[in-house]
Amino acid sequence: MRRKLLVGVGVLCVVAAGGYKAAEFAAEKKVRERIDAQVAALGMTGQVSYGKVDVDLIGSGGSIDDLVVSEQGEPVWRIDRLAVTDYAEDKAGNATRFSGAISGAHLAFAEWARLCKEKGVACSYEGDAEALAAHGTTEMLVDASVDYRIDDPTKTISLGGVLTLRDTIDFGIKAKIIGLDNQAMAEAAAGAGRAMEANLPPAMALLVMGAQLGRTAEQVAISDLGFAMKDLGGVRKGAMRHAEDTNDQRPVDAVLAEQLTEAKAQLHATALPWMPDGFIDGMAKALDPFVWEGKPYRITMAQEKPVVLLTRGRAGLELPREIVNSRQLFDALTPTVDNNPL
Repeated sequence: MRRKLLVGVGVLCVVAAGGYKAAEFAAEKKVRERIDAQVAALGMTGQVSYGKVDVDLIGSGGSIDDLVVSEQGEPVWRIDRLAVTDYAEDKAGNATRFSGAISGAHLAFAEWARLCKEKGVACSYEGDAEALAAHGTTEMLVDASVDYRIDDPTKTISLGGVLTLRDTIDFGIKAKIIGLDNQAMAEAAAGAGRAMEANLPPAMALLVMGAQLGRTAEQVAISDLGFAMKDLGGVRKGAMRHAEDTNDQRPVDAVLAEQLTEAKAQLHATALPWMPDGFIDGMAKALDPFVWEGKPYRITMAQEKPVVLLTRGRAGLELPREIVNSRQLFDALTPTVDNNPL
């Protein structure tokens, strides 16, 4: 009896695994069809290629490897992996949570500059590409991730993102936006989409989106806003390149110390009149641990309580009456600078 039970469980496992693989194959086929349809809708058939597609039926995610975008037969963009690690939507098909990541986006500046020259197109990054190539850098690898959550009952959107230039620097951002639900966001996005279809400029489409939000949202507040960056070797590399370009024979630390002093002076010289001296001093002070100790450089705002930034008015969403100038906005957000992680 026990042997039959074990055999039966084994057979069920094999069947379940086979069914899962069949479902996974069907899901992969569907994903490929949707990708190809989206590419066709963008008018880019034949310009986009990709390799392996993985679908995670349990974790509601998937990934695409070796994504390449070409123009006139020349590869322009290449991404090693594009992944969705979590996704869910409501009954109306609006995303309620989304987590995704790009791993290994190749910024081939030198190749782009070459193509621009060959095709006689002006490129704003051509000079930068030549400068990087002079120091042995022909491309940069970039990683990025984003996390989005929306909670309809509390009308709260939580966002987070990281952008990493490998071996150079890391940027991060996080925030909570309060006052918007999925329906409001969907209607605003639809309004902006109609504006774009009518060939209105992007700025006008954003105004349409804002006006739509003003018809559905009473107010919009922000909390837990933070920005941070962390050096991954780019600061020292920059100092070394500067020394090479200027034939500066001093040790790299001496060059770096001079650049740091200049950066602090620049912060004070370019500070806006409404910025308090204490805040500028804090920005300058936080540079030392960032440069010498590899600590994050973080600016946070609205940490103690949400700050209302927009309220419904006659023309849609408007600034609240108590915020009429930049200094009042600064005081409401109460920004701080430190060297803590995001």
